[in-house]
Amino acid sequence: MRLQESNIDSLRIADSLAIEARLELQPLYEPDPVRFDFSAPGWLYLGIVLVLAILVLGFFQWRKYQRNKYRREAYNNLNRFENSGDLKGAFITLKQAAIFRFGREEAGSLSGSSWWRFLEKTGRGVEWVDISSDLDNYLYQGKEPGPEFSKLVFDRAKKWIKNHA
Repeated sequence: MRLQESNIDSLRIADSLAIEARLELQPLYEPDPVRFDFSAPGWLYLGIVLVLAILVLGFFQWRKYQRNKYRREAYNNLNRFENSGDLKGAFITLKQAAIFRFGREEAGSLSGSSWWRFLEKTGRGVEWVDISSDLDNYLYQGKEPGPEFSKLVFDRAKKWIKNHA
């Protein structure tokens, strides 16, 4: 048995050497290079999909820009009122923005503490209730606020315009 196994092993080795020698002698077969061309139908489909995707994304961005026009106008008005020192103009701007966004039925009739709670509820992190007594003194009793208070009100009004729901 051992004799046959060693003969088989030597045949295997001899065959593998013969195959290697035969492979080394023949030149490698190389296919022609594949020609690259944009006229294939896949490129047309990809181009159409990309153009449609750009159009759809552009439409949604334009619509978002149009819907936020009132925010940009309100923010510009707040800056104008802040530069002129007109604190009552800031509250008028807040009321106009709230009516535009939430409707006259929901925001138009609010005043006093219910208005401050409404602004706080819809303002995502903008607090109004903590300064509501000072706000009421200014708006309803005519007491003039200090410059620090005015800056605080303008900052909160700008933050509400940017962050309201």
